Amino acid sequence: MSYQAQTHLSDAARPRVELWRLIIGVVLISVLTLLLSAVWIFAQAWIFRTTPGAITMGHTPVELIATLFSFVCAGLALWAVMAGLHRRGLGTLIVAAPLTGTDAFGQFWRCFAGICVILGVALLIPMPDGLTPEQAKPFGEWVKWVPLALPALLIQTGAEELIFRGYLQSQLAARFRSPVIWMVLPSALFAVLHFDSTAGANAWAIVGVTFLFGLVAADLTARSGSLAPAIALHMGNNISSVLFVGLPGNLSGLALFLLPVEASDPALRILFPVEALLLVLIWLAARVAIRR
Repeated sequence: MSYQAQTHLSDAARPRVELWRLIIGVVLISVLTLLLSAVWIFAQAWIFRTTPGAITMGHTPVELIATLFSFVCAGLALWAVMAGLHRRGLGTLIVAAPLTGTDAFGQFWRCFAGICVILGVALLIPMPDGLTPEQAKPFGEWVKWVPLALPALLIQTGAEELIFRGYLQSQLAARFRSPVIWMVLPSALFAVLHFDSTAGANAWAIVGVTFLFGLVAADLTARSGSLAPAIALHMGNNISSVLFVGLPGNLSGLALFLLPVEASDPALRILFPVEALLLVLIWLAARVAIRR
């Protein structure tokens, strides 16, 4: 399977493919997202009678769900830039002819099912000594939040994929033929933006795994002709790390289990090669799913 499908996704970008548009678009998306997010955060802080910083920490289910829903701001910023600067609709980032929305929907569910099976099996594998997850919430309490957490995660993952594998990838692919440019650059930016200084010496290993994640998502998008497999990949990954087994601290408010270490703990380093291998397995499974 070739990257011919990416050509179809990029067709809508070709009338306005100038690099200055893309650069201005990235700046505008960043600024608008920050402004809208600030309004969102201060509004929530007023509603919940707390400080704005506390809302973004995600230590409780309410805080985390509010943070995930805040990615609506990024989606609105992207929509404004697409409409005003590129004269494109958001739908052109998700699927392009000859595929239909029904085709993309089928790709999503086939990929999502395969990804969930692989991640589900991975969660059952015993962890090394000192990394055994500890239950953080009673199951009955946790399951009540799942119906609200799932759409929140879909919004968060969908917004990120629309920007990185949708907007950036399609615009760059319309301008440059080499996948080294339109796959690697968005994936590198995506990875660097996930840099977390609190992870200490583990921070760049996390960036490396995230970069591999971006490449896998970019490849699936280019091969499938839709954003659906990448969203399924992102959704499955975040369900695993946000809802099932997470790390203590920020964004841990919805985890059923937590690892007994911080993100900076050297004990976590044994898991990074495992995560990379899981990504390769997921990539292979998703490639099989999109061939149907």
